Amino acid sequence: GNFYLTPEDLAKDGVNRAELCRPLLAELNPYVNVSVASEVTELTAEQLLPLLDTGITCLVITIPLSKDLLIALNNKCRSVGASFVYSLTCGVFGEVFCDFGPAFVCSDKDGNPPSTSQ
Repeated sequence: GNFYLTPEDLAKDGVNRAELCRPLLAELNPYVNVSVASEVTELTAEQLLPLLDTGITCLVITIPLSKDLLIALNNKCRSVGASFVYSLTCGVFGEVFCDFGPAFVCSDKDGNPPSTSQ
C-alpha cells in the first residue's frame, strides 16, 4: 500500500503509513472493512493475538515476522474462524501461505503434485 503515499503524506507528523493508506485501500472493495490497529506499538504475540478476538474475518501479513509468531497468529485465526494470509516478497523471490480453515475445499483438477521452484 505504500504506493498510495505522496511526499506530502510523509511530511505529516503523528500519522502512520497504515492510517494514510487505509482509505485508499478500502476503496478497492466496498464490501471489505479495512481497519488499522493503531494501538499496536510492537509486533509481539502479546499485542497482536488479542486483536484477533475483535471479530475479524481475515488477517493479512505482508512483513517478515518470526516463524513462531506466524504460527501463533495462524493458530489464533483458526480458533476464531478467521482466514490467515501471509505473503512476502524479497526481490525476485517470494512466498505465500494461506489458511482458510478446515471447511475450505481446494479442488485439484488433475491430481498432480503442485509445481515448486527452489
